[in-house]
Amino acid sequence: MGLPATVSDMLGGRPILRSAVDSPDAMIDLLREGLPIPAMDRTAQTLGLSAEETSHALGIPARTLARRRKDKYLKPHESDRLYRLALLAVHALHVFDDEEQAAGWFHDAIPALGGQTPVSLLDTEAGIRLVDEELGRIEHGIFA
Repeated sequence: MGLPATVSDMLGGRPILRSAVDSPDAMIDLLREGLPIPAMDRTAQTLGLSAEETSHALGIPARTLARRRKDKYLKPHESDRLYRLALLAVHALHVFDDEEQAAGWFHDAIPALGGQTPVSLLDTEAGIRLVDEELGRIEHGIFA
């Protein structure tokens, strides 16, 4: 099947999203409607995130996340956070070209991140940017 090449692929593509996401407008509309829970599960699985880590990264308390599972969809602001996480996941897969290696990296203490794990930084936009920048440095062979 290969590694997901786009955010739409990371979120499960047409089978999960139930529509083609072939433009930025289509993605925006989908985020505003709310992403389906399987899109979250797929992204979390790719990054090797536990339920607790997923809850933390999306800023959704565990009990609220359990309710979302029953509703089968995330709220728009939660979907936006998932979209940002999926963008990061696609970048990591591009850099490492291996799902297991990418997931492992997210759980390793990274000296360039002050010894923190990337997964611990996913709860803020600043943390996501920091992790993405570090992936960029790895991608271009710049090690701190």
